[in-house]
Amino acid sequence: MRKAILQAVVVCMVLAVTMSSANATWYGANYPVDVIINAGNPQPWTADEIVYNGSANKVNGPGFWDNTIIVESTAAPVTSGRLWVGATGGNLSGKLIIDGSSWTGSSVMHLGENASNGANGDELSVVEIKNGGSLIVTGTQMGQNGGGRLIIDGGTFSTGSGHFSGSGPGNTSVTVRNGGTGTSGFTSLGEQGGSGTSTLNVDGPGSLWNGHAYYLGGGTRSAIVNVTDGGRANSDNFYCGHTGGSCDITIRGSGSLMTSSHNLDIGLNAPATVTLDEGGMFTHSGIATVTGRDVQVASTATLIFGIGNGSKIATTGDATIADGATIGVKFDSGFLPTPGVSYDLVTADGTLTMNTGALVLDDQTGPNWAATLGTGSLTVTFVPEPATMMLMAVGGLLMACCRRRG
Repeated sequence: MRKAILQAVVVCMVLAVTMSSANATWYGANYPVDVIINAGNPQPWTADEIVYNGSANKVNGPGFWDNTIIVESTAAPVTSGRLWVGATGGNLSGKLIIDGSSWTGSSVMHLGENASNGANGDELSVVEIKNGGSLIVTGTQMGQNGGGRLIIDGGTFSTGSGHFSGSGPGNTSVTVRNGGTGTSGFTSLGEQGGSGTSTLNVDGPGSLWNGHAYYLGGGTRSAIVNVTDGGRANSDNFYCGHTGGSCDITIRGSGSLMTSSHNLDIGLNAPATVTLDEGGMFTHSGIATVTGRDVQVASTATLIFGIGNGSKIATTGDATIADGATIGVKFDSGFLPTPGVSYDLVTADGTLTMNTGALVLDDQTGPNWAATLGTGSLTVTFVPEPATMMLMAVGGLLMACCRRRG
């Protein structure tokens, strides 16, 4: 009996349509299509084409696909016009992975423009840049009507002077790690309506996000920024709690640093919390080093300082802390304070304006701190209760005995 073997290999299925202004290449129009670009497979579009990945065919009706474009390290530099990753709604998960090569777009990137989040809130549309890869576009809209995720894992991302918006209404997130770098003009997170959360994570030595201005929190949305373990976030202007919603910032670990070279506003029009742990900065150890203008801390703001590694706000301009602002004080891990010793929380080379009587001092270690407004500085002094003094003395003796035995 003769056997017939039918082998079918589908390498790439592409539907190209012509738009009024430019050609567009659609991936995932009628079938799930994965595209791999490397030395043997050059980009299948022209330099000015609009590339849609993970998109249902808008001509033949809706359809939801899981499409991935992978640019491998052997690929020649990729170019395109406008780039869409996850362009239509539903359970759609367009992905772009740039692994050691480069992609330059002559227009804006739309990431998760209309794609919803998954059942557990995960962003379904993802762009990942890794292993020295790079992506350069003129601006980014992330999750404008849905959700999206940008991962810079030892790679480089830039919008130049263009705007980076990760405003939802679904969940959106940016993660910079393993020495990756992100650069944008204006960086806005959580600026639109909806119930989602926009998050920026900058983690590890050499990891960096540069933005001309940060606008964090707006409408009914939340913005979260985490700078950890030596990461760094730089800006000219920094607005936390910009137009509504909420803003939460955590800067944790030696070498972790946020800078602002112009204006710094915390709790401007919405609740804002800034937590500084385990040093917060390598040199100045604080939430921001402001080198030009003023610091404004509004009445809706909460600043939590970890005492022990020099966490503080330092400005070469003026600083104003409004009545009702909350200052939280806690110990960094393993730190044992010395009674009567003062610690700077805010320093200003210009004028520091505040009413210590209206300041809410949140003693997270117990009622052990007294706040003092000096010339250009807000300091707290550790003044423990007698029982606490006894416990500290016993603890000190135990530590001394342990050292002698060692």
